[in-house]
Amino acid sequence: NTIPYDASLPQKPAKDTPLGNHSSKKITIVGMGQVGLGCVCAILNQDICGTLALIDIAAKKLEGEAKDFQQGSAFHQHTQILASDTYDVSENSDMVVITAGVAQQPGESRLSLVDRNANILKKIMPEVLKYSPNATILIVSNPCDIMTAIAAKLAGPDFPQGK
Repeated sequence: NTIPYDASLPQKPAKDTPLGNHSSKKITIVGMGQVGLGCVCAILNQDICGTLALIDIAAKKLEGEAKDFQQGSAFHQHTQILASDTYDVSENSDMVVITAGVAQQPGESRLSLVDRNANILKKIMPEVLKYSPNATILIVSNPCDIMTAIAAKLAGPDFPQGK
């Protein structure tokens, strides 16, 4: 269910920067917890993409976050924001940032998160690869080194190394 949400005001042309024009770039953030929201704010503040797709399984929470970003749309006029609890909004992303995962409990080791977060990643990766097979994937979910190795394995041997 795509949330009918476009945070942009009438689009102003994006500025050319030393790194090029970013208006054609698309970034997807999977997981709208504190880390995911921080990523969204950083991306919007840096004006580094033309489209930002937000995905979270908690549709009501995502809708609230999307409305919050709509309130601030005057400050990020070059970025269209799409929000959904399905992955179709991520289609043809240049980069996918995966922040989804369960929180570490007090006294819990980071390694004990592996099973729970690996199960979450096993649901996310096929969708990411289906809609954005050429995207660079950034894993932020903890423990991120192990989650990155799991994501690489799930992506398969044909997925370019370093992506």
